[in-house]
Amino acid sequence: MNEPSNPALRRLFWLFAYPFRIFFVVGSLWAALVVILWLLAYQGALQLPLAQPAIHWHAHEMIHGVTSAMIAGFLLTALANWTGIPAIRGWALGALFGLWLAGRLTGLVSAGLPAVWVWLATPLFYLVVAGLATRDLVRARNTRNIPMPLILCLLGGASGLMVHGSLNWQWTLVQVGTGLSLYVLLLLMSVIAGRITPAFSSNWLRMHGRRFDDVRRLPALDWSALAVLVLLAVADLGGAEPLLIGVLGLAAGALHLARLWLWRGWRVAGEPLLWILHLGYLCLALSLVARGALVWFNWPLSLWYHLIGLGAMGILFVGVMTRVGLGHTGRPLRLPVLGLAIYLVMLAALIARLQTLLLPQLGYGTGLIAAGVFWMLAFVLFLVAYMPILTAPRPDGKAG
Repeated sequence: MNEPSNPALRRLFWLFAYPFRIFFVVGSLWAALVVILWLLAYQGALQLPLAQPAIHWHAHEMIHGVTSAMIAGFLLTALANWTGIPAIRGWALGALFGLWLAGRLTGLVSAGLPAVWVWLATPLFYLVVAGLATRDLVRARNTRNIPMPLILCLLGGASGLMVHGSLNWQWTLVQVGTGLSLYVLLLLMSVIAGRITPAFSSNWLRMHGRRFDDVRRLPALDWSALAVLVLLAVADLGGAEPLLIGVLGLAAGALHLARLWLWRGWRVAGEPLLWILHLGYLCLALSLVARGALVWFNWPLSLWYHLIGLGAMGILFVGVMTRVGLGHTGRPLRLPVLGLAIYLVMLAALIARLQTLLLPQLGYGTGLIAAGVFWMLAFVLFLVAYMPILTAPRPDGKAG
């Protein structure tokens, strides 16, 4: 494909030049739009044409609509680095985006569509991305990352369970699909953030002439943390005794906190592009602690959901997008003017949502609206700051 001369078409051309460009943009747009629609529906100001309860649509789109775009953008971009095989781009990337969009639109107007269209679209997107990843990993003989396509397939199955159960009013399927989705995402974030956070932190400390040799990963600790997380997922989804779930949740949280401690996050407190990753991982670990503590404390299950969704996912999403948006477009790793505001507003969204769950007497409705507004604002600020970057060529002329 040749770069067009028309300025508007040129921006569109570059948007489809690399997976992270288009998927970070549409993922951010959808993240903001889903919350707008959900808040309007929650307030009774909008009747969505849904065949399932609005709360189930909201949960699915926050977990799978937004997340599938972010995962595709990151994973298909990282694959090029892992394998040396050029990333999907141009018309092929446009077709993949079209498949993702089909999943969003069929879910949004599900009342007027065959059920199979509604529940199959998102799993199909995951399977196509998994197929692309498998092809490149096999060609490059990259066995280290071969579990990634399997994780995508699990996410596709979990999405299908959520939507199929919701359309057929089978709440057990919805619950299992939601739980499976969250546990698989926790596993994926544990692996990815567990690689990049200590690596980026160590490199930054070394480049700035500071001690970095004690920023480390212990393989035994890493594998133990992941293994206990998997055991927790099996116990929770399998309906084990609450005491076992509680113990495994606390153990998993403690192991992930131990990993985080070894990454020495306080040493990079002066670099927002790094401390945001540590903060996101802290939320991941605390979400596991919360899951365990739910056995003994009268907290709502949605506390766990939102520590993952607004905490781990939301904070890690903006942390990764702001960094990848600079590094993979050949720009210096210096946060734009609005960058710090993106992080602080996302943190405010988490705090506001936790207030509604832990201190509802302070104003549940007000806190819910505040959390939604802050969440939307974080992604809008990202788009304002990064659209000029994501729709322009790299300054060095390289692919990306």
